Amino acid sequence: MKKIFVFLLALVQWHPVFASDKLDEIHSNDKVIVELKDVYRAFKINHIISDQKEMLNLLSDESPDQIKTFVAQYISIDEKLNAQNINDPRLRSYIDSYLVMTNKSYEMLKSPNSASAKFNGYNKKYEAMYGRYISYLTTHYAVSYFVNLTEDQYWKNIDKNNYAHATQYTAFLTKEKTDVTASRQLLEGIIPQTTDAQETAIYKIALADQYVKYDTVTENADEKAASLYKSIIDEHRYSIYLFEAWLKWRLVTQRENGLSKSSDIPNDLYDSLREQAAYTALDYISKHPEDEMAKNEFLVIASHDIIRRFGDYPYGNQSTIEYHETFDDDK
Repeated sequence: MKKIFVFLLALVQWHPVFASDKLDEIHSNDKVIVELKDVYRAFKINHIISDQKEMLNLLSDESPDQIKTFVAQYISIDEKLNAQNINDPRLRSYIDSYLVMTNKSYEMLKSPNSASAKFNGYNKKYEAMYGRYISYLTTHYAVSYFVNLTEDQYWKNIDKNNYAHATQYTAFLTKEKTDVTASRQLLEGIIPQTTDAQETAIYKIALADQYVKYDTVTENADEKAASLYKSIIDEHRYSIYLFEAWLKWRLVTQRENGLSKSSDIPNDLYDSLREQAAYTALDYISKHPEDEMAKNEFLVIASHDIIRRFGDYPYGNQSTIEYHETFDDDK
């Protein structure tokens, strides 16, 4: 565990949370854009602190001096998080309270009496405050606040048959589970010829899925799949499949990083690409304010949880559950 501790400490010191916010490159005073930025930044702060708490939980058996080192790093990070630009005064107030109380709880962890009645009493107040904050964030800024889409409309709109028009794709669907080589060749042939962002994303995701789900012989299959998923976001072109591409890239990449609770889980890396996808969606929304699917896509990207070390799955980190939920259901 000592080597893991040193490695994780290096990651904490490197954490790039102080980089300028890419969303500020979108210059718009439109109410929806301003509010969507607020929502994104609130979830960004939540994700960072959730990752901190997961790490502290992992290191709970380490020496007090080692815990203090991590706590000091986290307090420094959280103090700088307060510089995030939040326009909504009430949301700003909740975030201020959340950061202050989080850091106070971290300070208390420096004490060997962190399990004392005093700490437990403070923790109840902290959890109550956090509950009020999350309630405001998820209720006031619920998806229905921004979009007027029924679930049925959403699934009709995101159906890939709406955008995949190549005859080779129809042929691919008949072969994808029975002739992996031939079906992959069909996709490899149509991707370079496709110019529409939605259609290109569909074909790239389908090809990457082939590497993940059906290929047991290709060398570096997961690496090739991850590269295809990531390329969709790296194109900086909006599509309603940005979230799917990001999620699948993250899951495949995490399999390479490890599936145990103590594996490297670079949520900062994952969130960096999350921000790139969010920027692409928000930039599109600023030019197409009537597009409700784009707003929905942005909110899903912004709010999706980090990969957690602890949860319902007891044998490793929680990416295992999400991996099977994402890929197995398609088989």
